[in-house]
Amino acid sequence: MKKLLTLLLVSAMLLGSLTSCGESTTNADETTPASGDTTVTEVEAVEEETELTHGLPEKNFNGADYVGLIRTSRITHFSAEEMTGEAFNDAVYERNNTVSEEFGVTLGFVDVEDNSGTFNNTVSQSIMSQDAAYDVIAPDYWWATEVNGWFLNLMEMEYLDLTKPWWCIGWNDAATINNMLPGAVGFYTLDMIQNMNMIYFNKNLYDSLGFDAQFGLSGLYDTVRSGDWNYDLFTQMASTAALDLNGDGQMTQGDQFGTLSELQSGRALLWSSGLELCYRDETGALVATLATEKNYDIFSTVLAFYQDNTNLYNGNNNAIFIADQALFLMSSIGNAVALRDMESDFGVLPYPKYNPEDESYRNRNFGSSYFAIPITAKDFEMSAVVLEAQNFYSYRDVRPTYYETILKDKVARDQETAEMLDLVIDTCYIDPFFVYGTNLSFVADKPFNLITAKSDTYASEMQKLEKPVGKQLTKLIEAIQPTELP
Repeated sequence: MKKLLTLLLVSAMLLGSLTSCGESTTNADETTPASGDTTVTEVEAVEEETELTHGLPEKNFNGADYVGLIRTSRITHFSAEEMTGEAFNDAVYERNNTVSEEFGVTLGFVDVEDNSGTFNNTVSQSIMSQDAAYDVIAPDYWWATEVNGWFLNLMEMEYLDLTKPWWCIGWNDAATINNMLPGAVGFYTLDMIQNMNMIYFNKNLYDSLGFDAQFGLSGLYDTVRSGDWNYDLFTQMASTAALDLNGDGQMTQGDQFGTLSELQSGRALLWSSGLELCYRDETGALVATLATEKNYDIFSTVLAFYQDNTNLYNGNNNAIFIADQALFLMSSIGNAVALRDMESDFGVLPYPKYNPEDESYRNRNFGSSYFAIPITAKDFEMSAVVLEAQNFYSYRDVRPTYYETILKDKVARDQETAEMLDLVIDTCYIDPFFVYGTNLSFVADKPFNLITAKSDTYASEMQKLEKPVGKQLTKLIEAIQPTELP
């Protein structure tokens, strides 16, 4: 987890940018320091000393072409041809211009349709011909592009600092096997933000149901901050909120629900609750732990959650939530676009802790592009330097603009939104068996598949998979090693 000071500074930066709609960030109970009070001066000095910088040395690559191979659907994450007055487009344009001028590179992008076969064939042709056509490659995580020996080990790249907040530490730790990391996820792609699972709550319903008094709380945000946002509290609130509005004795889409969810948000409840399909031994090697008692307990609890019909699965979730017919909507950050015109106020939350004593919240990203440096890149140093810079400037400049763009006036009503979004991203947890699911029989999808099938057969099904998945893992470790070029 990042250092507290860094998190506070980033939150302050985001709140500053997000309140550009005009609402003051001053809380009603804050007071202005009296003259002579040195508090403000001291805080300003700390902020100045710890201003975010990328930490890269001065480099000039003398106008060299720097070409990224990207997915067509992600063009707007990476490229903007000109300033248009649209906030996000202009932030991307300015980021690219800053990197280009600072490091003396000419940025270019080649996009390939969102098809694993087409994309991987494009990479293969470049590697086999050794044409040095691409300096960075950004495939989807589940296309198995990384198992062909085409990519360098990013753990060994001098100018990449994967401990910095502009990289997704949770994902990259999971993707590292035996000290080999073929591709890393960072803020250069919006997938890092918009595909994070989180929970929306209807603030009007929360207040009207008197949950603060009923559960002895001082608001859900303070509950999150204190570490007391937990599974039992979440499910008790959900059950209390559910009402048979039409009086027909059944819970249908015309009623009021405790929670709304779908495939990805349902899977996220398992991972946030502590499901772990593997662990690292003392050498750093992954060991499968599919059928542990802990995993079965978590599975059983989440299965019971979905057997409770006060929690609607795969309904018209956004419409129901917008109509004030649900307390919680389990979804993703990117879904905020669909909710920003909702009349009622809503807030955002991390997934709850499974046990109150758990050290941290855990929130899942359901899929991302990653960044890899091909073994045929023309200048490894340039590839690393520019990739680090692009992730840094995306984190510092593009991310706040994206928050503002997707949430618009909702942020002005709720100044704590950015803090919660940062907490969700900062506590990202990914199981290695999810990252490499294509090569491991998609074993990470199995638990929730059983839940949607209402099948309480977790133990027997996962026991069957332990040996074959263990063998596949051995092959995976070898497959991600860089190939030596002739």
